[in-house]
Amino acid sequence: MAWGRLGTCTSPAALVRAAGRRWCRRASGSNLRGRIWSDGGSGGGRGCGTGRGAGAAKRAQLEEARLGAALAACARSAAWQRALDVLFASAPVDAGSGGAEPNTLCFGAAMSACGHGLAWEAALELLPRALRAPAPLPPQRAPPSAGPGGGAATSAVAAAADAAARGRSACRVAAMRACEVAHQWEQAVALLVCTLASSDARPHPDAAAFAVVISACDRGEAWRAALEVFVAAKAHDAAGALATRLALKACARSRSWEAALALLAEASLLEASQAEEAEARAARVTAVSACDRARQWEAVLACVDTLRNADAQLGAAAQRCAIRAVGSARLWQGALQLLEEARETEQVDAWCLSAAAWACEAAGRRAVAAYLLAEELRVKSALAVAPKELRLLEYIRRLAPRGDADATLRTIERFARERRWLKIAGGKKGRPLLSSVQRGDRIVELGAYVGYSALRLALKLQALEEEEEALALARTPEALVRSPRGKPPRVVAIEGQPLMAAVARAIVSHAGAEAAVEIRTGRAADWLAAPGGLGPIDLLVLDHRGAAYHEDLAAAEPNLRTGARVVADNVLHPGAPLFLAHIFGLGQPSLQQRYRTRLYAVEEFEHRGLDDWVAVCRWVGKDRRSPSPRNPPCPAPPELRRWAAEIERLCRLSSSGPVDWVGFQARFQPALTRMLSPHVVPTPSRHKQTLPSGVSSVAEGRVCSTSS
Repeated sequence: MAWGRLGTCTSPAALVRAAGRRWCRRASGSNLRGRIWSDGGSGGGRGCGTGRGAGAAKRAQLEEARLGAALAACARSAAWQRALDVLFASAPVDAGSGGAEPNTLCFGAAMSACGHGLAWEAALELLPRALRAPAPLPPQRAPPSAGPGGGAATSAVAAAADAAARGRSACRVAAMRACEVAHQWEQAVALLVCTLASSDARPHPDAAAFAVVISACDRGEAWRAALEVFVAAKAHDAAGALATRLALKACARSRSWEAALALLAEASLLEASQAEEAEARAARVTAVSACDRARQWEAVLACVDTLRNADAQLGAAAQRCAIRAVGSARLWQGALQLLEEARETEQVDAWCLSAAAWACEAAGRRAVAAYLLAEELRVKSALAVAPKELRLLEYIRRLAPRGDADATLRTIERFARERRWLKIAGGKKGRPLLSSVQRGDRIVELGAYVGYSALRLALKLQALEEEEEALALARTPEALVRSPRGKPPRVVAIEGQPLMAAVARAIVSHAGAEAAVEIRTGRAADWLAAPGGLGPIDLLVLDHRGAAYHEDLAAAEPNLRTGARVVADNVLHPGAPLFLAHIFGLGQPSLQQRYRTRLYAVEEFEHRGLDDWVAVCRWVGKDRRSPSPRNPPCPAPPELRRWAAEIERLCRLSSSGPVDWVGFQARFQPALTRMLSPHVVPTPSRHKQTLPSGVSSVAEGRVCSTSS
């Protein structure tokens, strides 16, 4: 069951109670006495009758297995409502009716289904009943011979008690995990506190419980709470490499690099056991990433040196952090040396090359960066299976006349229409973007891809310049003689993937637009934070990674001129919920008037049945906030964070196979519209005639804008 429907259906807790009442009515109709497991009892007995034989016990085990399998299937498909029906319908209403009495494992599977379905309230409603449920039936074996002191019986009782304790622990962890997935970190911490205070915890929560709660704090961006839980885990000897990595991840998310380094030094992960080596290595890289996100380059290099001196394997993630650290000091030769060392040790990926190219470009060595990208293009082109973007480049070189930008754009659209689909803002989808361009704009695009939007923006700027010149010439024929032609309009497009940057440069060069479009390589965050950076911005285009829109926009706000426009593509597909939380100030009401925003609902270019939103925002927040590069984006509500996590998961899956984006959008769009409804109202009809034709809207057939 899709969690997006929770806002329109009966509450999960009410569903649990209703399912329980249905079972109770069945039980009371059969004159069952003393067997209502959901309303009392300690869960120690099985209620199977005193005369049950071996055959009856075996049948009970089979029923338990069937019930567990059914609930596990519900958990895998996130069918939490179905899991509740199966759970409550399974209990026998009388001694001869058959069925299996749900045990702790069954409850754990049902709560896992609630967790996968993001019905965390239902999981919490089930927990008290799960703690009273019996343990699973033990395997049927030949009865052991009792010793003189009854040792076999004592051992059996101890085993049963241990099984019951394990079952209760698993149920608690399932409830905590449901809260973690739903981004309810406060509820997860409360469950852990109750577990620590419980007399039936064995003898304390295991490492899995602490790791789940730390992960919940990380998802909720509560790094201080994550560290407090980690301290509690150490006190209970349950702070393994996994818990350490998750605590470090929470520090990295909040840029708390000092806490991350202190935690790494205290954890002594360099002496991790072989079984935990993978988690320990990931934890070390996470500590380096924490310093990288905080842009503490000296700390990055010191941490990397410490790991190298201990002969610890770094991995590509730590290598690219080191390359960026060296590049931030404009030591481009050192960045190239680190790149070569990473290649020799086979600890390199495309982002290492991207960091090295950024280091060269930031230091003014564009020719060196161009050589690196050309080599990447040559190597990838020689592969038997080339990416579709390389086939696009060959297609353009074969069909589009060199130096003709319009023909190049038409060829890209033709390729997307006839060969392989490309996620570009073509056709009607690009109209909100082009209508936002003004004469003389300095445009920065984050996410160049193949350079399509950058070329369209450059042509639009050129058309506006020519129109202005024509008007000036009509008014004063001597105007052009007295006023020399200005610099060509500039569009700066940044692309993180080195291969895409190389393709975009080649396409821009083929179109003859190198004087108007500049393709830069590297992360947007690095360019925004670099000395000199990107300079003042009149139009900022967000078209890279939706999960990073809000952070990069927050970093770019000091560069936005008064009245600057921000255009964000892909707000609905794949989606950028955290960006919407930032521009609407959903997590901080005092910042709700920083942007005047319109949302355009458009159809994906050459992809029928799949919609997208384009956000066009006007920055008006200079008087209400004094932004700086260290200002974090606005906090997002838990529901939007859940959607963002699901979008990230689907994006990862899409890199290796097809994803049902249409089905996802059927759940995502109504929930997003409901959350934004208090902040978005239809634009008055007097503005309708100014909208681009063919552009539909988010609500009531019109474009929507923020209420002022």
